[in-house]
Amino acid sequence: MGVVRFLAAAVTAGAAWLGLGLVLSDDDPLARLGALATVVTLLGGWASSATTVPAVLRLLTCLGVSGLTRVAAGPIPALFVAILIALGWALRLRLRDAVVALATVGVGIGLVSRSSWRLLAAFFLLGLASVGVARLASMMRRQRVASYKPETHAAASLTSESLAVRVRSRFGRISLRKALAGRLQS
Repeated sequence: MGVVRFLAAAVTAGAAWLGLGLVLSDDDPLARLGALATVVTLLGGWASSATTVPAVLRLLTCLGVSGLTRVAAGPIPALFVAILIALGWALRLRLRDAVVALATVGVGIGLVSRSSWRLLAAFFLLGLASVGVARLASMMRRQRVASYKPETHAAASLTSESLAVRVRSRFGRISLRKALAGRLQS
């Protein structure tokens, strides 16, 4: 079953690469504007779901993009950027969603234009390579995490009893110091 999933992911990635290539190679400025709008919408989706990044940083990124758009293009495009970010935030769009959309565009244009089998094979190989590299990186990351052995590193225990003992000992010392300082001054 793993091979079938791998090949399906490779076909999807190859079709997405084809769709991305077709969108970016188009001379029509609306196609490029659409690609830019997709990236901005994905930014909103990333900002809503990236739990590893602090919320303040995510909000500042969204505000920064809106602000840069305001400076570069004016208030109306900045309003559209803010709307796209909010839409991406509300829909919680992910990169996977954009890949599927690009793959749909790639397959649709490939079928309509009757692309050569060599072109389709080249994009399948590109998809195979990109999925292979992504899986290899994920596997290496998992091995790095698995090789970390907590018992070899000295880590403090955070039980409630030990924490209470540490807090009492620290505050006990502080109150003892204050009492001694008060007696010495009087």
